[in-house]
Amino acid sequence: MKRALLILAFLGIALSLSAQLGVKVGATYNRFGGVSDVDYLANKSRTGFQAGILYKLHLPLLGLAIQPEILYQQSKTDYTPVQGGVIEVERITQKSLLVPLHFQFGLDLVMLRPFIQISPYLKYMLGKSKFFSNSYTTNRLNYGLALGGGIDIWRFQFSASYYWDFKSACHSIVNYSAGKAPFSQAKNKGVQLALAYFF
Repeated sequence: MKRALLILAFLGIALSLSAQLGVKVGATYNRFGGVSDVDYLANKSRTGFQAGILYKLHLPLLGLAIQPEILYQQSKTDYTPVQGGVIEVERITQKSLLVPLHFQFGLDLVMLRPFIQISPYLKYMLGKSKFFSNSYTTNRLNYGLALGGGIDIWRFQFSASYYWDFKSACHSIVNYSAGKAPFSQAKNKGVQLALAYFF
C-alpha cells in the first residue's frame, strides 16, 4: 500500500512538471564593499545591464522552481580615489559571464506566481584586467549569493535581488610597504532588476 502511494505521489509530481526556455534582460547597480572611507571619496553605483538565456524547471505541486541562467553582465561603479589631494573620478566597468542557479519558492495562483528566491552563482570576468588606477588586476573567477523575489505573470517574469561576491574583485600588483593593499577586499555587491520572457 505504501509503495502504491509513493508511486502515485511520484507520478503526480512528474505529471505536474513543466519546463520553459526563455530570455532575460535587466539592470544592475554595483558598488564595492570591503573598502574604507580613508581609501576613497566616492563609491557610487551606476546603471549597468545584463542579458542572456534561462531555463525554468517548475514543480507546481511543491511550489518549487529551479532556474539556471547564462548571462552576459556589464556593471559600472564610479570610484574617486584619494591621491595627493587631487580628485579624479575613475569609472570602473566590469564585464563578466554570470551563471546563477535560482531556487524559487512560490504560490501558484493560476496566472500569477509570486516567489522568493535564493541564488548561488559563478562569475567569470571578461575584458578589462586592471583598475583602481591600474594598481590592481582582476580576479577572473568569482562566486557569490543573491537573495530576492519576483512574480511570474503569464509568460513574463519580473524579479529583483541583492547580490554580493564572496571573493575580492581584484588583487594588488603593487608592493605596499606598510600594511595590506587598501583594495584587497573590494568585493562587488549591489542590486539587480530583471525582466524575462518564456517561450
